[in-house]
Amino acid sequence: GMSYLRNKSPVQSAPENLYRARPVEFAAAILASCLLAGPAVADFDDVTTVMDLEDDFQETPGFDTRPANDDESDWDFRVGALVGFKPEYEGSDDYESVLAPNWRVAWRRTIVLQGKNLRVQYTGDNYRVGALVGKESGRDEDDNDNLEGLGDVDSGWSAGLFGRYDIDEHIRLQAEGRQEFAGGHSGLVVDAGAGVTLPFDSPLLRAYAGVTYASSDYMEEFFSISSKQSANSGKPTYDADAGIKNVTLSLSAGYDITDNWVIGAIIRYERLVGDAADSPIVKSGGNPNQFTGGASIAYQF
Repeated sequence: GMSYLRNKSPVQSAPENLYRARPVEFAAAILASCLLAGPAVADFDDVTTVMDLEDDFQETPGFDTRPANDDESDWDFRVGALVGFKPEYEGSDDYESVLAPNWRVAWRRTIVLQGKNLRVQYTGDNYRVGALVGKESGRDEDDNDNLEGLGDVDSGWSAGLFGRYDIDEHIRLQAEGRQEFAGGHSGLVVDAGAGVTLPFDSPLLRAYAGVTYASSDYMEEFFSISSKQSANSGKPTYDADAGIKNVTLSLSAGYDITDNWVIGAIIRYERLVGDAADSPIVKSGGNPNQFTGGASIAYQF
């Protein structure tokens, strides 16, 4: 149990290798079970969507600190489980639960493989900038009855840039742009916003507010209705243009159970606006108010 890990007696510490191996083996078992169970709970696009929460967790107290490493290694690892919920499609009024792994591998905080993204970054005293390559989720018309006749949007790969500037130890500005270059919607998505940790004296919570811009290619795939789609679905034709797609508010919490074990939870609200909110898949049978959330436990070493 956890008490055994925290309070080693001389007798318990004799098999030192066993002591050190147990947390790692247990964390590896968590990751393996998530990788096996995740596809059974939801398809890959659903798991990819929930993995977006891992980036939010990364900025949350508890998850944003370097794990305790006895050997001061250049490598940081995290393995755990993330249980979340999401709309069945962007703009849906129906929700589903998803199980996904919450994992991270970092070398000197310069190369970071986390969730669905590989990041290369440079970290200064109060800023962070870098580039990324990541997996982007698609959409199946079988995801929801309201999508019948619209066809599928394939998943794809994107590349982008990101940056973060800390005004002080509690307030930060951040932005990220991702251009899909293979498969899927072939569009550009840019997120920008600000986050603050609360309370100031002993941070446990992080609040975030931001906006998301989407290019015409993205809007066309996910919110427009072509004449062919209209004939197949019975929905009116619709042409969604580039612009602000949604505004976002989120609240996340994290806590260090021990030097290595962390737990956290997050709730994220997105309000679709503009052409996204006016799309027939949102106005008829959907909802512009979108919620995504989850809870995670992870072992860092």
